[in-house]
Amino acid sequence: MNLQIRKRNMKHSVKKLWNTILITKRDMESPSSAKLLMIMAFFHSVMKKEEIYLHEYQDFEEAKSVIFEYIESWYNRKRIHSALGYKTPQQVEDEAVQAA
Repeated sequence: MNLQIRKRNMKHSVKKLWNTILITKRDMESPSSAKLLMIMAFFHSVMKKEEIYLHEYQDFEEAKSVIFEYIESWYNRKRIHSALGYKTPQQVEDEAVQAA
């Protein structure tokens, strides 16, 4: 399969993956939906730069697996976020659970 066709297929696979990330209708009707969409757009841009554009996936299942691993092992557990006071999302969640 030539490279152009593989890239087109991968683009379709990534688009299909985005479509599996759902936002409920209730979330979209809340007053904070614009902020939620902005946060999601930022997350997607970071993920594309740090993971997707750096690799060539063979198929949808590989892309899905690698992206899941990126989110769970790197983005949520090791990557610090300035908006969270330079903590990881996991640290913030753990602190919230301990405070409850």
